[in-house]
Amino acid sequence: EFIQKNQITNIGSLQIDTEGHDYDIIKSIPFNKMQINELIFEWKHLDGFFKAEKKCEEILEHLANNKYKLDFLDDENIRAYKTDFSYSQNREQKFQFDFFNCVE
Repeated sequence: EFIQKNQITNIGSLQIDTEGHDYDIIKSIPFNKMQINELIFEWKHLDGFFKAEKKCEEILEHLANNKYKLDFLDDENIRAYKTDFSYSQNREQKFQFDFFNCVE
């Protein structure tokens, strides 16, 4: 709702840690309408407390179908990153992110 209301179409990096609700959030992202270059989320609780089964498989497949590569960062987190964005896009977004951090 916040993203749609503010017409955000491009996010450099998004981290989700919602204690088991990551599945619903990721499934609700309109990947065909917005670009998220990097998405970090907790996979270990997708199917319940310390359970990663069917929902985990669905999310990994969903992300792969949307052209994301996946890295397991540790025993709880996955990094999904877009394979079709250029360095110049990433550099510009990092600058914007750094700028917003400075003014907050």
